Amino acid sequence: MKKFLSNTLGSFFRFKRLNVFVLFLFLAFVISFVSKLSNNITRTISIELVPSNLPKTELLTENKSKFIDVTINSQGFNMLKYSFKRIKFYLDLDDLKKDSMKYYWDGNVDGYKISKIFDESTKINGITPNTISFSYDHQSTKKIPVFLNSSIKFSSGYNLIGNLRLKPDSIFVIGPNRIIDSINSVTTSKLELLNQKNNINSLVELKSDNDLINYSDSLINISGTVDRFTEGKLSIPVSVINLPTNLEISVFPKLVPITYYTNLDNYSNIDISDFKVVCDFASVNKESSILFPKLVSYPESVIRASIRLAKLEYVITNKL
Repeated sequence: MKKFLSNTLGSFFRFKRLNVFVLFLFLAFVISFVSKLSNNITRTISIELVPSNLPKTELLTENKSKFIDVTINSQGFNMLKYSFKRIKFYLDLDDLKKDSMKYYWDGNVDGYKISKIFDESTKINGITPNTISFSYDHQSTKKIPVFLNSSIKFSSGYNLIGNLRLKPDSIFVIGPNRIIDSINSVTTSKLELLNQKNNINSLVELKSDNDLINYSDSLINISGTVDRFTEGKLSIPVSVINLPTNLEISVFPKLVPITYYTNLDNYSNIDISDFKVVCDFASVNKESSILFPKLVSYPESVIRASIRLAKLEYVITNKL
């Protein structure tokens, strides 16, 4: 028991002496640190130059931030508040010199304004680089058409009546002249629809690949009427064009079968007279007796139509 108490007390006093040593070491460090902060020190800090007051007719063409290194001398305590934050200095572009392409910040002329960031006891020893430029261009506006990028699959028996409608179908693109001159159209983000059988009413985005370009509209409304469709069949008479006036021609058969695809509401309004099938005699190989019929017109309400007979025979006779 006596041995245990002896060991315990010995450990306690050794631990106490160690704590006292650490405490004095920490105090010595704090005193040294505070002493240094009370003295003047020199340090170089980075400052971001942020352009402001740009005329509405102009646009900066560089997105990269511009920095200057400023060497200052000040009391250590003052230096602390500049060491732990990102410092920005806002330049009034209206005060800078410019040419047809750039604004110029001159450290010899405008550098004294940097001192406004610091307190009166802080001295600026140097600024590098001495000159910073900001490229710009005159802002322009141009009207361009919008094209839809889409992949639409309809449910069986359904389809679109007419064309999809874009609102707006054209926009204004705003940006530097040198970029806008080469832009003639814009394409939407892809509109993808599956098993569509209802009317279409969707919004799609316009995305620019250039940060210097802006659009007057960022969203385009896409609309369209979807209806149930059915297939119809008709026999259409054939006419021959470019036949010499001194010849007569007989075509076999005189009627060709066609199939067409239209919506149910218009099905009953479709008539034979709405279709036209012709054979061009000027393109015929005179050594053969074959004509090739072509469907040259059909109603707007029909979304597709095709001839089911590829070749016709004919007989030519001279007019009496």
